[in-house]
Amino acid sequence: LSTSLLVLPSIRALICCSHFPRADCSSRSFWACCAPWAPYISPTTDTFDQLRQRSPLLLFCLLAVSSRFHDNPAFAHFAEQQALTHMRNTLYSTEPPKLADLKGSLLYNAWMSRGAPPGHSVSLALQLELPGSLKKLISALALPMQQAKQAFEAYMPSVRTWLSLYCQEIW
Repeated sequence: LSTSLLVLPSIRALICCSHFPRADCSSRSFWACCAPWAPYISPTTDTFDQLRQRSPLLLFCLLAVSSRFHDNPAFAHFAEQQALTHMRNTLYSTEPPKLADLKGSLLYNAWMSRGAPPGHSVSLALQLELPGSLKKLISALALPMQQAKQAFEAYMPSVRTWLSLYCQEIW
């Protein structure tokens, strides 16, 4: 199954229905309360508007976590069911995983429960070749300053996610 084919209805449901204001509020709550404990989620690249466009899995995982602290159980249930649907789609997808897929899986598993079978996050990380990202980042330190800076920007999201996965799943 292609995850892109399964994404559109849930995003339309979020954008076109009464859930949108709650989603925006939950997203802001996440950054205020939950983000410090999820260092692999970036406030510059994983914003509500950006995730609506590129990563429904991470968006709904973020909303599922943050909506638990609000007084709308219907929205919390909606966000959690959408997160689980998108996470489980990564099990049988013909598309290669994205870093955002792994971030969503890590976030959901850390705050909610297991959304996918044990080891699935590690499988996603291996498909993304994350174990080698730390080595690449360290070797980039020998490069000239401008290239090292570019390497840092390129590899740090993967390194941060890999180390978080290691602490959460493997350690």
